[in-house]
Amino acid sequence: MAELEKANVEKQPKKAAKKPKAEKKASFLKGVKIEAKKVTWYPKSATLKNTIWVIIALVILAAIIGVVDLGFAKLLGLFA
Repeated sequence: MAELEKANVEKQPKKAAKKPKAEKKASFLKGVKIEAKKVTWYPKSATLKNTIWVIIALVILAAIIGVVDLGFAKLLGLFA
């Protein structure tokens, strides 16, 4: 029985020593910086143009939802 326990203990991988939190954070941030350099970024003009289109679409959608909500409120007001 003792031999079996020794065999199980020997098969378990050894745990690596823990790194300090500051070292982990520094390593993580270095990795982020390396990966960010690999990204193909859109040009600033395209990003600005797309942002403007999204804002316009949101304003139009908000207006439509507002009108529908107002209509339902008026309709429900008739029954109250």
